[in-house]
Amino acid sequence: MPTDRFYRLSEEKKHMIREAAIKEFARVPFEKASINRIIKDAAISRGSFYTYFADKQDVVSFIFEDSHDQIKKYCYNSLEQSGGDYFQMLRDLFDFFIELLGAENMMDMARNVFSYQDNMAAMGFRSEQDFPSEKETLCMSMKYLDRINQ
Repeated sequence: MPTDRFYRLSEEKKHMIREAAIKEFARVPFEKASINRIIKDAAISRGSFYTYFADKQDVVSFIFEDSHDQIKKYCYNSLEQSGGDYFQMLRDLFDFFIELLGAENMMDMARNVFSYQDNMAAMGFRSEQDFPSEKETLCMSMKYLDRINQ
């Protein structure tokens, strides 16, 4: 998980780092992702990167944790606005997922992150034959979020 120093950054700076990382992890498989590209796109130094994160896996964990927090907040807001209408929240959440996955390249990122064997093992898959289809990637992402939040 990111360091306390990362959490003390401005929301704008955190957003820039998050977007740069998503862009990079969506571009190539996890093992080929470049910290150099992330720091260039986020306009931070290599030293700063390593004061915020231990490694690439740490950045990925942050992205999924942050996405989980956004989803949870969205659900609470939807329930509040709809007067507790659970089915309206589900309809709203579906629209939110479509927007989130399309706008931020999250599906490409999730596919690339879960193509890395260590990440696959963390999700409980034993071999490449167990690799999920693109349709299953969203479910895997949610499972991963649940694990990192325990």
